[in-house]
Amino acid sequence: MKKTLYLLFFFILGFMIEGQAQTSYTAVGVRAGTGMGLTLKHRGYNSMGAEAMLMYRREGLRLVGLLEKHFSLGKGTDSYIYFGVGGHAGYNGILSEESITSPVAGIDFVGGFEYAPRRGNIVFGVDLKPHFKALNNWGFSGNVAGANLRVILD
Repeated sequence: MKKTLYLLFFFILGFMIEGQAQTSYTAVGVRAGTGMGLTLKHRGYNSMGAEAMLMYRREGLRLVGLLEKHFSLGKGTDSYIYFGVGGHAGYNGILSEESITSPVAGIDFVGGFEYAPRRGNIVFGVDLKPHFKALNNWGFSGNVAGANLRVILD
């Protein structure tokens, strides 16, 4: 009974706080583009966010973690731009017919646009995610662009 009252209280509180309904969310979805895969993102009330991606790229798998800062494009708007930094690790060649695999790791950057309608449960986004490769083939790559479609879980 206590648990139900707490849930009801927070449910009502959520409707009372104007403009805060979609400023904090956790969403899961897919990413398509030069690096494609699954994405999980949490954005908090302080406009900071964290994102984890499991990406397929160059016949390999990479796990990417990013910390992001979101900026509203205007008061009362559902559109945001964001910038962030993080890292990646994984293997190239793991999903190919060749028996040669090579580990990859590095530093990632991200910049993008996101539309999260307050009355909906879907988030649309596009981004550019350049990265610096620190293992096998040192260097910078700026050709990882993608489009995201996520469903809000909470």
